[in-house]
Amino acid sequence: MLISQEIFQRVLLLGRKIFVLFFVIAGLNSIEAQSRAFLESGPLAVSGMPGIGLNSIHGYRGVYMFSGGAREAAAVPASIVVYFAQTNIPVFSGWRIAAASPNTIYETETETVFVYIRPDNWAFFIDFQTKENINLSFAASIVRQMVFFIRDGSEFVNTSFPAIIEF
Repeated sequence: MLISQEIFQRVLLLGRKIFVLFFVIAGLNSIEAQSRAFLESGPLAVSGMPGIGLNSIHGYRGVYMFSGGAREAAAVPASIVVYFAQTNIPVFSGWRIAAASPNTIYETETETVFVYIRPDNWAFFIDFQTKENINLSFAASIVRQMVFFIRDGSEFVNTSFPAIIEF
């Protein structure tokens, strides 16, 4: 049985479309496998930063929520609270380096609170709520995005917390 050239070209074109569709779907599945956190609330003005005892440091607070798939895949909590303060915070003796490349993130004595200190007078606090749910990939990703947001020296009130964190 012979088929016409026109039918052959249609079958070939259909095969190419199926091939492309397969790779698009495979690509979407790999994207969905990446963990994502979404800003649920914030920035809200607050007084008092976590992880450094009683204080009245003024800053901003935001809460990130995780989608069901990201939460299950990454074993992270339902929410993480983040804080930003435009002030010089010293590195306390009880803190240890939790991640060092490219941005140094410190684990505080509280053990669920991590801090990134920027030399040009700002600090970023991440409270994972429970020790079992600490995720340094999230910490590194949000710090990297905050450094990008603040890099030009603009005031934080003119910026914001990133709406989506992928890690």
